[in-house]
Amino acid sequence: MTLRNKATYRLAWVVVSAIVVAGVFLALTVRAATLGDAIGFGLCCGLVAWGAWSIGIQARIVVGEDRIVVVDWFFRHEIPYGAVESVDRTGGGVCLVLRTGRKVTPVVSGSSAVSALMGDLLQNRILAAVQAAMAAQTAGPAEPKRSFQPHLLALLLFVGSLVALAAARYLLPR
Repeated sequence: MTLRNKATYRLAWVVVSAIVVAGVFLALTVRAATLGDAIGFGLCCGLVAWGAWSIGIQARIVVGEDRIVVVDWFFRHEIPYGAVESVDRTGGGVCLVLRTGRKVTPVVSGSSAVSALMGDLLQNRILAAVQAAMAAQTAGPAEPKRSFQPHLLALLLFVGSLVALAAARYLLPR
């Protein structure tokens, strides 16, 4: 079961799609005044697209048969149920306390004023799903894994493409 904020997910897809379409269109049709403008344009578009991707699309919690997968902005945590000491509500989110003493607080479980007014529905769903999955598990302790997310490579490719398009448009004769 994949848990994420659905409104943020949909809005992020709209933002990323708009940035990609507008960025490519503007890079192909508008001539930059200087080469610095061309580079800055690509970096700005890339930063906005990466932010929307990281916050709304990439971040999620997957409650599986034998483990919880927490995908945050930069890291992916694969946590077997046997490695989880407890799951608690903190300040406004959900915190997984591991047997090693480390705490993993998923970005997607954070609360806001709007979610608090609505009763923290997503946070309660995450807490209930993880607790139910942990109660059904009989496996012993296992080691959690943490890995770096390679989605920054996609950002670099996107920014590089926009910079190349804008620079080519700048360097080509009118």
